[in-house]
Amino acid sequence: MSDKINEINDEIKKIKDEFDERRKAEYLKPISYYASLTKSIKSYEVLYGVDLVIHIRSDEETLNDIKKNYHNITSVGRSEDFVDNIEISFVNISDEEDSFKHIKSKYKAYVDKEAVENKAIIKSNLSAYKVNFVPTRGTTYYINKNYVIENNKRVFEKKRVVYLSGYEFGLNISQYNYQNKAKGIYIDIDNKDIVSFL
Repeated sequence: MSDKINEINDEIKKIKDEFDERRKAEYLKPISYYASLTKSIKSYEVLYGVDLVIHIRSDEETLNDIKKNYHNITSVGRSEDFVDNIEISFVNISDEEDSFKHIKSKYKAYVDKEAVENKAIIKSNLSAYKVNFVPTRGTTYYINKNYVIENNKRVFEKKRVVYLSGYEFGLNISQYNYQNKAKGIYIDIDNKDIVSFL
């Protein structure tokens, strides 16, 4: 009788070992690739009726590639941020002082924080926007720009920006553009609007 019990126990152990091996190979290993996924309930803000204007500065080949394939872009940033691409065009930009006179922003925008601190961009009508009697200067954010992959994870370069509305050119545009050649504040000559590259 004890031999029969030992035989059954050995069979059970063998089945458990086979099950554990299959579980590792068919479940644990594949699901480990999704270890960073969360299992909690998510809530997302849904925006619609938003006009988004994006100015891109790059080499001519990249810009032509974007223009040729813009209809293939279905999202911006996260995959759930769907977009309808209405128009794409090349625009002329200028950094000549005469172009800047009397131009106010048409849109809310993320502007380089340094441009605001150096008064290259200023809020129009500061008196209309006060919190506790202090003129507001917009909301500061750190936004992701570029990334590199390290240890199979994206590590983003963060840019310090201010989200503004009702802004215009300040006094130090030439100086700011000279010191920040990679960024810069410009005028979109075709649409008479302010362009701030990050």
